[in-house]
Amino acid sequence: IAAPAPPTGSMASSTGTGSVTVKDVNSNSITGTGGDGINASNTTGTGVVSVGTGTGDRIAGAVLGTGGDGIDAAGNSTINVFTGNDVKGTAGYGIRAVSSGAGGTVTVNTSNSSGGVNGVQGTTGGILATTTNANTVNVTTANNVTATNAGTRAIDAESGSGAVNVTTAASKVLTATKTGIYASTTGAITVDSNSSFSGMTGAGSAGIEAVGGSGLVQITNTGSMVSLANADYGILASATTGGIVIDNKASGLIGNSPAPGPHAGNVAGIKASNASNANGITVTNAADIYVDTATGLYGIDAQNTGTATVTVNNTGKIDPPQIGINAKGGGIVNVNNNANVEGSLIGIHADSTSLLDGDSVNVQNTGAATTVKGDAGNGIEAKIAGGGTVNVGTSGSPVLGAVTGVGAGANGILGTGLGDINVYTGNLSAVTGGTTGAAWGINTQSTSNAADGNADEIVINTLGTVAGRQGILAINSGKDLGGAGVGDTIDIQTSQASATVTASDGDGIRATGAAGNIRVAVNGNVTATGTTQSANGIKASSSLGGNIDVQVANNSKVLSNGATGADGVNAATTGGGNVSVRIFNSNSNGQITGATDGIDTS
Repeated sequence: IAAPAPPTGSMASSTGTGSVTVKDVNSNSITGTGGDGINASNTTGTGVVSVGTGTGDRIAGAVLGTGGDGIDAAGNSTINVFTGNDVKGTAGYGIRAVSSGAGGTVTVNTSNSSGGVNGVQGTTGGILATTTNANTVNVTTANNVTATNAGTRAIDAESGSGAVNVTTAASKVLTATKTGIYASTTGAITVDSNSSFSGMTGAGSAGIEAVGGSGLVQITNTGSMVSLANADYGILASATTGGIVIDNKASGLIGNSPAPGPHAGNVAGIKASNASNANGITVTNAADIYVDTATGLYGIDAQNTGTATVTVNNTGKIDPPQIGINAKGGGIVNVNNNANVEGSLIGIHADSTSLLDGDSVNVQNTGAATTVKGDAGNGIEAKIAGGGTVNVGTSGSPVLGAVTGVGAGANGILGTGLGDINVYTGNLSAVTGGTTGAAWGINTQSTSNAADGNADEIVINTLGTVAGRQGILAINSGKDLGGAGVGDTIDIQTSQASATVTASDGDGIRATGAAGNIRVAVNGNVTATGTTQSANGIKASSSLGGNIDVQVANNSKVLSNGATGADGVNAATTGGGNVSVRIFNSNSNGQITGATDGIDTS
């Protein structure tokens, strides 16, 4: 009578300082009919536990645990698992490698070099690799990895404070119900993800999740997440004081289109958060991100509650969460975009809570064929709490493409702060605000309301069109008297004939200052139509003695079709400053027309 099959296919253990090694000499399959396929342990001693000894000496046969894990390797020191064939646990993990106590380095390295097509499979999880203290975890897989039970992870790699490194191969699939790759430690995390993702769904689910501490969290992904219809996140990374660097390549698609789906990102396509004064966040994305309109908050969300820099670089389409790109920090905040970005509320939001004059919020949109759109809010909004600088475009790299805000009170571009605000738009750009409420094509407000000697300046320079219920607004409440470099000034210039400003129901250009000088120089036509409110072509005013200079270039037209009281040019100061209105016309093509006065300086 044959003896019953053992509960474990292969079992090796030690209780002392000696090592435990399991080798597969003949490439035979290994099966545990009532437990683990391979169980290798030294849970009371300190010896090394190895299942396979290296990349040249793998477990070559298929391993099956029908009542437990495929491979269970446990100890209090170094743990090594090297496989070259399929590994499956029907009532546990595919591979479980756990170092306890003082711990040691844990290495799991899998391939199909000796055969097999299914890779690593488990019910509780695919691969679990954990250690304690400052010990390192290394997981490298060239297999499909699958976890089938609810709430499971394909790869789970964790250390106390040591480095955690996870590398997956291209043309493979990570399948699980909660997380594809989970990495956690207070030390450094490096994820090099090249496999595609499938099955992640429900609250807290993600293709990749990294939970860090003071070490650098670095994630590079080329794997497609296109099939994640109901995951909360594509990539989710957090740290306490450590920096975060995410690089999602063009092949790392998150979600799917067309609407209504399947989409991914019930919360966000990519989310990165920390609280560091020394180590910032950089998110670089080149892939298209599709987020559920009903529940999705962000395409890309990067937030640092400390003062280190936050930077988002995007060249992938984002469509359509509530906010396309959300970048927030307590120091410098940068958003560099060259792709279509749409939010059901706001296209791009960038803001800083910094009160330091040396900090800044900087937004660039460099794609001439791109569209940034807020479906129920601002196209681009850039804000800083203190006296730092807000830049939306620069003189050398102006905003390109179409920037659109839709809805009551929505602006194409909104810039606010207590210091300098600069808006530059490029040739053939089109900035458009909403058609109702306090909506402007471009809305800038520097509201220090103080004479602090900082020479806070608003500069708006357009080469493309600006339109909205109202055209361009600049408000500077600063009380520093004088011109550029000295006073709290406003300088608005439409720099070529095609740089038109069109207001459907309000002022074309409005510049409201206090003590600083105001200059409005137009080279393109300005048209203001008033149906429910007064609509001046250009309205410039100062309250504390700032000089006003309005210039209308040759062949430009400033036209007010507004209600009674609306002028072509209305320029007035109540604080004793000088007012100059200069019209450079050489023929009949140039004209200023007002519903009441052509020019009013009273």
